[in-house]
Parts: sequence; C-alpha cells; structure tokens
Amino acid sequence: MKSYSKNIVGAFFMSVSMAGFVANDAIMKIIASELNLEQSIFIRGIFCTIFILVFFSFSKNKNLNECFKILPLISIRSFLELLATIFFLTALINMPFANVNAILQSLPLTITIAASIFLKESFGLKRGVAIILGLVGVFFIIKPGSDGFNHYSILAIFAVLSVTFRDILTRQVSKIIPAFFISLVSSMIITSSMGFYIAIFQIWDPINFFILFNLGLSAVFLMIGYFFSIEAMRYGEVSFVSPFRYTLIVWALLIGIFFFNETLDYLSFIGILLIMFSGIFVLYRESKIKNFS
Repeated sequence: MKSYSKNIVGAFFMSVSMAGFVANDAIMKIIASELNLEQSIFIRGIFCTIFILVFFSFSKNKNLNECFKILPLISIRSFLELLATIFFLTALINMPFANVNAILQSLPLTITIAASIFLKESFGLKRGVAIILGLVGVFFIIKPGSDGFNHYSILAIFAVLSVTFRDILTRQVSKIIPAFFISLVSSMIITSSMGFYIAIFQIWDPINFFILFNLGLSAVFLMIGYFFSIEAMRYGEVSFVSPFRYTLIVWALLIGIFFFNETLDYLSFIGILLIMFSGIFVLYRESKIKNFS
C-alpha cells in the first residue's frame, strides 16, 4: 500500500475512532450524576474487557508470542491510557462538554511536536505557526487567570499530555501485534486499577439496569474508539492522521448544546475555531507535500 493510501486509511480510522470516543464521553457524563467515577470506569471496563476478549479470541492472527515479547511496552502505554482516562473523565464531569473535548483536540498539535522530537518527523514554518495558533486557541478555552479557570482545566491538559505520549509509544509497536491485544491490555489495566482502588476505599454505590445498560453501551463505543485509534496511528503518518481528531469537535458541540444545555462564550468559540483551523491547515500542508512528492 502506497504511503498516501495508508494515510487515507489512517484518517478514516481516526474519524471513526473519534465518533466512538465522543459517544462514550456523553454517556459517561450522563451516568456521572447517578454513579461515582471510579465505579463507572470499573463497570464499563468489565464490559469493555469482555467485548474485546471475545473479538480477540475469534481473530485468526493472534501472534501471541510476539504479543508477550512486547508486553512491557504495551503495559507502559496502558498506564498512560489509565492516566488519560482519569484526568479526562474528571475534567469532563466538571467542565462544559464541548470545552473539555475542544482542549483534547490540541492533540494533533502536541503529537506533531512530539513526533518531530521523538520520531524525527519534520514540519515546516507554516505548520509551526498553525501549531502555535492552535495552542493559543487552547488558552482561549481554559482562560488562565479568569474566574472560569480551575484545576479541572489543568487536568484536561494533563490528559492531552498523557494521550500524546501514549500515541507516540503506539508508533513503536510492530504492526504484527493485533490492535485487539493492545486494546485488551489497556482495558484490563484500567479496570483492575479501578477495582483495586474501589476495594481499598470500599467505594460502591447501588446500581440499576439503566446504569448497567448505559455503561455497557459506553463500553461498546469505547472499544470502537480504542481499536480504530490504534489502527489509525499505525497505518498513517502521525502528522497526517492526527488532524482528523477534529471531527470530534462538531459532535461535541452538538451534544453539549442539545443534551447538556450548554452555551459557549465568545472566547471559547474563538478558541475552538483556532484549534480547528490549525488542524485543517496542518492537514492541507501535509496533503500538498504528498501531492508534489
């Protein structure tokens, strides 16, 4: 498969992944009013682990020997996934839905920077300016020094950093390692960590069928997000695929408005536009380079 074709496939996978993640986020925010975060992550993780295990067991090319050889690297990646989950969901519950998802969309910018440092993927001056504009957009959303700025905004930034290094590590995993195996390890580590936390602090709220059904549905969307985000980072170049994360912002805005009755102030709206513009420009520059190569 040609490099440009791989990028197109990776971009499609990233778009599907974002749809899965935003649907999962919306359900988790709804559940937050009825169940504590630790228990929500734990129960959702049980569902997710079972679903992934079933799909993995039916896959033909498991390459188990190679999988276990690279298990330490995948475990480190999964730990970063755990941190990102805790940081992001805590911020999501306590911030406007669109705002926290918009902050997460600075990922193409931070990943492009990290890829240039760790993976030696270069970018030019124009893309550098676009990255700076995108980061300015993040500051417009979190508004440091204003009354609306709080530690939950910082947690959203920590989530961005965790996912950035998670995706860089993903690039180091051989393509012969099934994406389902990577997803399974991540899900097991996150679920067991939350279960251990619940056992120590004896946190357990009563649950009903409505909560269980929604957490199961959330797990399905999360599994979709896990799987296709891994495949996206492995098929395409980081700097090309990452901007397609911005497909999430439109859905996040619509869900925030129609399901959570949220409104955007003008600075947040400008910030979101800056982030989207920078990502689209990075995509445009990358595709232009490919056309002339």
